[in-house]
Amino acid sequence: MKRFFTVIALFAILTLLLPLIGLWVGNLWDSPSQKDNHSSITQPLSSPTPATPASPLPTSGDLLSIFNADTKTVEQVPLEEFVLGSVASEMPITWPDEALKAQSVASRSYALARAALNNGSDPTLQGAAFSANPKQHLGFVRIEQMKEMWGADFDKNYARLKMLVDSTTGTTLQYNGQTALTCYHAISAGHTEASENVWSTALPYLSGIDSPLDLTSPDFTVSTEMSSQDAYYSLQMAFPDLQLVGDPATWFGNPVLTPAGYIQSIPVGTAQLKGVDVRAALNLRSACFTVSYADGMFTFTTKGYGHGVGMSQYGAYTMALTGKTYDAILATYYPETTLAAAK
Repeated sequence: MKRFFTVIALFAILTLLLPLIGLWVGNLWDSPSQKDNHSSITQPLSSPTPATPASPLPTSGDLLSIFNADTKTVEQVPLEEFVLGSVASEMPITWPDEALKAQSVASRSYALARAALNNGSDPTLQGAAFSANPKQHLGFVRIEQMKEMWGADFDKNYARLKMLVDSTTGTTLQYNGQTALTCYHAISAGHTEASENVWSTALPYLSGIDSPLDLTSPDFTVSTEMSSQDAYYSLQMAFPDLQLVGDPATWFGNPVLTPAGYIQSIPVGTAQLKGVDVRAALNLRSACFTVSYADGMFTFTTKGYGHGVGMSQYGAYTMALTGKTYDAILATYYPETTLAAAK
């Protein structure tokens, strides 16, 4: 009972803080294409158990091969330089230390696991491990972008962020002797999604957990209007064989939901489509959405932001705000993993 009232008290405190939180977040979630940047480096998993060798602990001298989506070239980026730029891209510098440290470990682990899993096998990446676009602040940013982001506060912010990232140098999350594929997203729908519901692979540490404080985000629920004509063209572009006829109010049927509340599949016109595919086609913030139609306009109401797998960044923020350390945050969002620090 005491624990119950403690949780209620936390909700009340965070609700009072919402106006301040909105100011701190700034333009972090201006658009799905900008905030869901780790989706651009999170390609579908290809096997139930990624066939990677046991991963040694990384060193600061490790290089990552990254496909620059702006210049269309492959760049060799030192691991810790990438981690610093990833955290700067992924979280507001105003967020608590422990949230930024949790993101540091998640970014490092994800990058190393993706590099081991891809191993230069994706021809669209020209042999790189994954793609990013520093110019558009997608995936990671360089110092020049940090200067643009922080302006007169660059020196102060850079020094703080580097200190926090350096405090985790070489630290990764491990699962069964391998570096964990630590996916992350902006805001969950109140429960993180299982990896197999977004891609094809079930991983024990990406099975989904409750993340109730995400509901306190000022950006948790967002409604987007779209004309029936725009929806028609977007859906036809994504699904050329799809037939959409008659009253647009009948185009969308009743969805099948995953245990986390995201749409697993939904009838659209003549087809049964995956929720993640409809989300991508219509550029929605989340696959947890409802649809209504009136006067020639669809209204899509989404909950959360991003694919929903792994660590909720807003959840990490709220946990840090309530005193949780970065290792506790990571243990919550990636169960069954262990924290391995560099020796």
